[in-house]
Amino acid sequence: MISIFKKTNGALATLETPIEGSWINAVAPDAAEIEQLRNFGVPQSFIMAALDEDERARVDREGAASLIIVRVPYDLGEDEDIRYWTVPLGIVLVGEYIVTICKFPNVVLDSVLQNRVHVPPTGKRNRLLLFLLQATAQKYLFYLRRINTVTDEIESRVKRSLQNEEVLELLTYQKSLVYFMTGLRSNELMMQRLQKSQLFHLYPDDLDLLDDV
Repeated sequence: MISIFKKTNGALATLETPIEGSWINAVAPDAAEIEQLRNFGVPQSFIMAALDEDERARVDREGAASLIIVRVPYDLGEDEDIRYWTVPLGIVLVGEYIVTICKFPNVVLDSVLQNRVHVPPTGKRNRLLLFLLQATAQKYLFYLRRINTVTDEIESRVKRSLQNEEVLELLTYQKSLVYFMTGLRSNELMMQRLQKSQLFHLYPDDLDLLDDV
C-alpha cells in the first residue's frame, strides 16, 4: 500500500499523486507498487534492501538518492514464541520527496500519523528524517518499559510458583531484549555514520533534533 502526504504550515494532507515536498509511505508494496516507487526515482536496490527482513541499519547513496535504514520495534503478539522483534524501515531521500518503505505495518509510522500535528513540514526532508528517527527511539523506550514491567511481574510469579510456564514466559521476553539490543546497536552505528557522512546539510534546528535522537 502506498500513501502520499504533504504538510506545509497546516494539517498533514493526503494526496493522490506526489508533488514537490511530499512524503511517500509504502507498506508491504506489491510488484505494481514497487514499480511505482521506481518511477518516483527510488533505486531498485534501495527498495529491496528496505524489504529485506535481515537488513542491518546503515546509510547508503546511489546517484542523487540517499538511503537510511533503521531497525524499528515490531510487536509479534502474545501468541508468538517471541513477543517483540525488530524490522527494517527504509527512509529514502530522492528528488523532492522523502520515501519510507517497510515490509510490515509500522508502529513508529502509525504513531506519527496518529499524532499528525507534531509532524514537521514534509518539504523539510532532513527534519522529517530526524523526526522519524526520534520517534523510533521513543518507541524503543516505550516497549523497553513495557518489557521491564512484564518481566518484573513474571519474576514475582516465578519466585512464588517455580513453574515451567513462568520460566518459559520470562525467556520469551529475554529473547525480545536480545533482538532489541541488537537493533539498537545497529541503529547506533548507523547514526554515527550518518553524523560523519555528507548525505545532507543540517540547519541549526536540525542539529538540536539530531542530538535528541
